[in-house]
Amino acid sequence: MKRLFALALFVACLGLPVPVLAQPSLGAAFLADETATIELNDFAFAPRDLALKVGRRHRLILKNKGQVMHYFGSSDFFKAVEIVGFISGGVARPFTGQTHIPVNPGDSKEVIVKPKEPGQFTFTCFVPTHVYNGMTGTITVNP
Repeated sequence: MKRLFALALFVACLGLPVPVLAQPSLGAAFLADETATIELNDFAFAPRDLALKVGRRHRLILKNKGQVMHYFGSSDFFKAVEIVGFISGGVARPFTGQTHIPVNPGDSKEVIVKPKEPGQFTFTCFVPTHVYNGMTGTITVNP
């Protein structure tokens, strides 16, 4: 019986197209309760203000619509959340304690966060001239 099951499983797998077999699964850890897209333009974030909730998974999609590299960063915010997942170039990658996420022009990155505590956090573009020109925003985490 076990041999028959193993043979059936093997035959079923052979019938799958190769791209399906080769595609990595991001898994349940990358599921989010809510999604927000944040555009990084030259000297501005859109939207500038975000509202998140404690204990819920939020997918933040960071899209650089500008002509130069921009960063999305907030050391206080990243300390107050659990990083559930990080996707760069369509691939799940480890999040190694960054406080500013670089995004090249035309690219996007995703970070899935689960806030641990309420509060208000400022996010900025790490490039000094950008922050001085108003490239900042606020994340409010509600209970």
